[in-house]
Amino acid sequence: MGDSRESSLSESANDAYRFPLWFNILLAVVPAVSFLGLAVYYGPLLIDDAYITFRYAENIAAGRGMVYNPGVPVLGTTTVLFTVLLAVFKLVGLSVPLVARWLGILSAIAAIAVTQRLSYKSLGPVGAAALGICLAFHPDMAFAANSGMETCLSMVAVYGTLLLVLRSRYYAAGVSGGAAFLLRPDGALVLGLAAGYAFLRDRKMAARLILVGAVVVLPWLVYAAIIYGSPIPHSIKAKQLINPAPAPFVLLGNLRILTGGLPMKVACIFAVLGMGVALLRRSELLLSAFWMLCYLAGLSASRIFNASYSWYIAPLIPGVLLFAGYGINESGKILAGRLREGSTVRPWLKRGAATIFLVIMAALFINRFSCRHDYRMKEHWRVNIYLVVGDWLRERCAKGDTVLVGEVGTVGYVLPDQVIIDGSGINSPEVYRARKEDRERLIKKGVEIPPVGGSVDMILGLILEYRPRYVFTCKPWLHIEEIIGKPEIKKAYRRIKFKAPILGNFVILERKNPKLDN
Repeated sequence: MGDSRESSLSESANDAYRFPLWFNILLAVVPAVSFLGLAVYYGPLLIDDAYITFRYAENIAAGRGMVYNPGVPVLGTTTVLFTVLLAVFKLVGLSVPLVARWLGILSAIAAIAVTQRLSYKSLGPVGAAALGICLAFHPDMAFAANSGMETCLSMVAVYGTLLLVLRSRYYAAGVSGGAAFLLRPDGALVLGLAAGYAFLRDRKMAARLILVGAVVVLPWLVYAAIIYGSPIPHSIKAKQLINPAPAPFVLLGNLRILTGGLPMKVACIFAVLGMGVALLRRSELLLSAFWMLCYLAGLSASRIFNASYSWYIAPLIPGVLLFAGYGINESGKILAGRLREGSTVRPWLKRGAATIFLVIMAALFINRFSCRHDYRMKEHWRVNIYLVVGDWLRERCAKGDTVLVGEVGTVGYVLPDQVIIDGSGINSPEVYRARKEDRERLIKKGVEIPPVGGSVDMILGLILEYRPRYVFTCKPWLHIEEIIGKPEIKKAYRRIKFKAPILGNFVILERKNPKLDN
C-alpha cells in the first residue's frame, strides 16, 4: 500500500490539465452549490440528542462549566470540540441551534470536497465531480447536516486526516486526527491508522504526527480524567445499558441501515468490489477501506444496538460511494480492454464508467429525497412537541426545580435553570446506577431479557426519592401508563390536561404540593 500505485493514476491525474481552468472550477463548485441548495430545502431537522450537546455548550458559556446539571460532573456528550465551538459562538451572541445547523451544512460541503480530492487520482476530475454530486444528493447527508449533530464536522476531520497523511502532510494530519478524536471518541481510529501509515513510510515523520496529535488531545484527556474520572463519555456506558446487544447483532443492524434502499444496496456491492481491487493493486485508497472496516468494527464492539440512528452510519457514506465509483471505474477499464479497437462503447467504459454510474446513483438518491424528508419530518414532529411543552414548563418552574423526563435533550435545553433528571441515565449518574442495579436484580431473579426502560419499581423509586416538580414523557417510556395508576403517584401528582391535540401520546404529571417537599 505504501509506494506502489495503480498504473492509471498518473494518466487520470494529468487529465485535469486538459480542461480549461473555468471548467475545473465548475467541477469543484457544482457539488457544493447543489448540496447547499438541497440542504436548505431539506430544512432544519434538529434531533433530540443534539440538544444535549446544546445544553452543555450553554452551560460553558454561562460559566457553569462543561456539565449538564451544575455541580454534577458527568460527561453526557461524546463531542467535546463541537461543544466548545458552540459555546464560543454563544459567547458572541449567536443562537446555539442555528450555529449547529450551519456548521453541519458547511462541514458537509467540506466533507464532500475532501472526498472528491481523495478520489481525484482514481476517478479523474469529472469522476470526482460526479462523486461529489452523488454525495450532495444523498438524503442522509442532508439529514446529518441539518440534525444539529457533530457528524459532518467529524467526517471532515476523518477524511481530511486520511487525505493529508496520503499527501505526506504529517503535521496537518496530526492536528486533523487529534480534532477527529475530540469530535468523537471513534476518531482515535483514524489517528491511529494515520500514525501507522506514516510509520510504514517514514518513522521520523510518524513520530512527529503522533507528537502533534498528542499535543491536541492530551490536555482534554488530563482534564476529563480529573473532572469526570475518565475521558470515556458516560453516555457510552448509559447507552450500553439502555440498548445492549451482542456485537454481531449490532453489526447486522448497522449494515441494514447502511444498505437501506436499492441505491445503497447497489453502491455497497460495488464498494466491496472496489475494496477488492484496491487490495489487489495496493492502492492508497486502502487506508480509507481500513478506516471504514475499523469504524464498523468499533460500532459493533460498543454493543449498543442501533435501530434507526442514521447519524452513526453517515460517516461511511462518502467511503462507500468512493469505492463504488472506483470499483466501477476499474471494471470499465477491464471491459474496455476486451473490446475491439474502434468500438464506440470502449472510450466510455475506459474513462466514463464511474461517472455514468455515479450520475445514475445521484438521480436515484434525489428520487428518494422526498421520501426520506417526509420520514425525518415525523421524527422532528416529536422535537417540536418537546419545545412547546418545554416553554410551558419554563413558565411554571422556579429556578432549581427538578423535572424528570423520558427523553432528555430538547426539554433539558429549554429548561436551563432547572435540575433535569434524565430517565435514560445518560446525564444523570444516579439514574444510571439505579438502572444498573435494577438490571442486575432482574437477571438474578431469572429475567433473561430485562425491559429496556428498566422495571416499573425502579422508575417509581426514582420519582419517590427525587420528588420531581414535573414528570414529562412519551407514553412508551418510563412505564408511564402503569406509573400513573400507582397509589403513591395518585396521592402526590396530578395529570396535566394540556390544551393541545398534539399531546395525545405524551403525559405531564405535576406535583400537587411542591412547597411541602422543601
